[in-house]
Amino acid sequence: MNRLIFLFSIIVFVLVVFVAWSLLNSKSYFLKAAYDMHVRYLERIKEWTGLNDGRVYLVLFAQIAATAVLAIVIYFVVRNILLILLIGYFIFKAPLWISDHKRKRRLNSIEYELPTALTVIASSLTAGVSLSIALQSYAKEISSPLANEFAHVIRLQKVGVDFETAIEEVGKRIDLIDFQLLVMTFRISKSVGGNLSETLMSLSNTIQQKLSIEGKIKSLTAQGKMQGWVMICLPALVGIALYFIQPEEMSQLVTTFYGKIVLFICLTMAYIGHKVIQKILAIDV
Repeated sequence: MNRLIFLFSIIVFVLVVFVAWSLLNSKSYFLKAAYDMHVRYLERIKEWTGLNDGRVYLVLFAQIAATAVLAIVIYFVVRNILLILLIGYFIFKAPLWISDHKRKRRLNSIEYELPTALTVIASSLTAGVSLSIALQSYAKEISSPLANEFAHVIRLQKVGVDFETAIEEVGKRIDLIDFQLLVMTFRISKSVGGNLSETLMSLSNTIQQKLSIEGKIKSLTAQGKMQGWVMICLPALVGIALYFIQPEEMSQLVTTFYGKIVLFICLTMAYIGHKVIQKILAIDV
């Protein structure tokens, strides 16, 4: 217990010294980096919750409070400060990870649906209907995330918003380069005219070829991504197996002071290695 108090005191002292030095040094790189991280995290909360006012800080406070309460409850079960810090980090980040996962799935669904949607809209324009009617027809016949966004454009037009403003508003909601190209295509067509159906067909073929290349890249990098997950799971499985084989020796990792430090370092290095592998294999087309 004395060692844990000593370690906690050192951590608090280092944090106090760092904050004091950052406040005294107006050109502190670390203070600017911490502020930028704070701003980026608030932006992610805004995307997650859809809030744009001071209620974002209430969400942040609730997230911190829930993490602290859960960490305290877990501490009375585990009695390991280093492990509690790691668990608290995952609890704090879990809502944003879930939100990012759902958002990524939605954007992927829109991206893969976009070539087909452009082909259908181009065919409708070739048949002689207007762009608004083509979007409305697609939104009624198809039940998908992209169709819902087109339906949102139609709803904005019905309340008096012009088409360019409505499609730009939807473009802000969909953070995809391919959809931004579609928004730009609609804007140029409204400004200078031209054969919009041929332009949409050409854009559809381009996006389809891009998705085909991305699919090949994903298949080629799948082995490397699996290695990243193996780097995370294999040491844990080996540790659990060794715990059942030699419980007395392995229990020192969670009962002794230096064992806890070694366990924390191993978990941290495994997580960093996994992130590095994922970063290397993240290839943008």
